[in-house]
Amino acid sequence: MRRPIAIAALGALCLIAVPASAGAATVEPQVERRAPARYPENLPGCQPRCVRGRQIPRGWVLLSRVVRLEAGERRTPVVFRCPGGRRFRTFGFLESGQIVMQIPDSQLPYTRRTRVRLSGERLLTPRNRPATGTLYAVCIPS
Repeated sequence: MRRPIAIAALGALCLIAVPASAGAATVEPQVERRAPARYPENLPGCQPRCVRGRQIPRGWVLLSRVVRLEAGERRTPVVFRCPGGRRFRTFGFLESGQIVMQIPDSQLPYTRRTRVRLSGERLLTPRNRPATGTLYAVCIPS
């Protein structure tokens, strides 16, 4: 009768003694930019409007999220939500960043959606170092 209790106690001690993971990916809150703000980067899919330095058109919203992957992490889920009944036009990422995005087939076509789930993945940074990048989404009126 004492043996099962001792085994359970030993198992609980092992769970407590296991160190937490080295770090978890962080996805910063969604940031919205509207006119008269300007595009910080060229975004494919809505050329010629989404060009670096050009003003965001009235009614459009540029969303951004900063993603940081800790050493050893390869990807993390990221969710964008268009505000006020808008729908997605395109996505993008900083070409100089270390994080790229991958849209799963289950989220295609994304142009009719107001919420999209994608993943931020490391590009060229070795897995033993942290990687940081900014992901963008453009929302337009429905």
